[in-house]
Amino acid sequence: MHLFIDNHLLELDPLPRFCLGANPSPHSPNRGPTHYHSSWKKRARSVLVHIPDRPSPVDLGLFKASTGAMIILAWNYRGLASRSTVLDLKAIITSFSPDILILSETKISSSSLSPKLQSFHFYNNVHVPPVGLSGGLCLAWKDGVDFEPTFLSKNVISGLVYSDPSNSPWLLSTIYGPPNLSDRATFWDNLSIMTSNFNGPWLLIGDFNGTLSSADKVGGNLLGPSVSLRSNVEELGLIPITQKGIRFTWNNHRKGKANIRAKLDQGIANEDWFSLFPNASLKSLPVCTFDHCPLILNTLEDQGFLKRQFKFEAMWTRDNYSFYVVEHAWKPLPRLASAANVCHKIAQTRIALSNWNKNQLGKLKSNIAALRKAISEIQAQEKSQDDLGREQDLKYSLNEQLLREELHWRQKSRVRWLQEGDNCDIYPILKVAYAVII
Repeated sequence: MHLFIDNHLLELDPLPRFCLGANPSPHSPNRGPTHYHSSWKKRARSVLVHIPDRPSPVDLGLFKASTGAMIILAWNYRGLASRSTVLDLKAIITSFSPDILILSETKISSSSLSPKLQSFHFYNNVHVPPVGLSGGLCLAWKDGVDFEPTFLSKNVISGLVYSDPSNSPWLLSTIYGPPNLSDRATFWDNLSIMTSNFNGPWLLIGDFNGTLSSADKVGGNLLGPSVSLRSNVEELGLIPITQKGIRFTWNNHRKGKANIRAKLDQGIANEDWFSLFPNASLKSLPVCTFDHCPLILNTLEDQGFLKRQFKFEAMWTRDNYSFYVVEHAWKPLPRLASAANVCHKIAQTRIALSNWNKNQLGKLKSNIAALRKAISEIQAQEKSQDDLGREQDLKYSLNEQLLREELHWRQKSRVRWLQEGDNCDIYPILKVAYAVII
């Protein structure tokens, strides 16, 4: 195993099972026994300065949302031996400028890989070399990214990322799922040890070599999802990140009935990570010749492409149909853990209410203008008995629209937010949902 930092290629002994504190950063003045060779120790003592220990996430107790964006590119690209592969990777890096690069099936040695990564401005990397031409897993990061490797194996590289706020580290695990069933028990055992030793935000991203749902595979053996993958994900309290872009991230590129497509590459995280990065986005990119799609994860979705933030409108509760919208959307999905189901139901309710507001309620101003015009037309002519009844109905509707407009602007008032806080988010949704359920 190799660690490449500051233009030095360092050999590492095999690391023990994951345990925070067993292999702390060389920056720490109180570090315990380390597995770096003595040559690394001498160089470290000569160039490193004292940096105080960071508090553990357990001591912090509370994780605040990060203010800085980080972009991660994860790709099972099957080796950098060919020039076309290098050019494709370079094009993606140029387009998205990732801070962390994750590559699986590297298929080349550390001494050959590091110069290529440096050409992309990734001057630091951890690489588990392939066995022959099989496998190989690498995590590289640019200068300025504070990453501390904690666990290395042929299927997992894990480490702590110290992002804003700097005293709230989160755990990043790059995944190359074992293709052999016999290796999967050890693989999940290692991940289970990680979650038992780190009680904080955790992101896993990469090629899991399995699917979570029968809908994630087309063609081939249709026996359904990988049961062990789904059960282990649920047991660890992990939730899939909503993924945009290409639905099936792997394609065997065979023709006709022999063609198989599946969603093998994805990102999953625990609730603490979602709380730390509530606006994170994940997208799978198209490819021409490769089996796997690259994944781009942005911890803070590009503000230029963000939709308007969802706010529960108090005026919706004045329409009885809103209760039906919530009741219809608040439905669980089978085979999902309770935490995942809550997130799913909240997301579906948000989408349903937004669509209903857009398609059914319409625009307040245009509704009010149309009602005023209709009332004006009736009042400008001689009225029949039917016109009188219609005028009363229109006036009632206009008053209702004006009341909703008043509620809308009261809720939007900055003064009200400062005085009472922003009470217009998820609580009213849950309140309505609870009323529907009982």
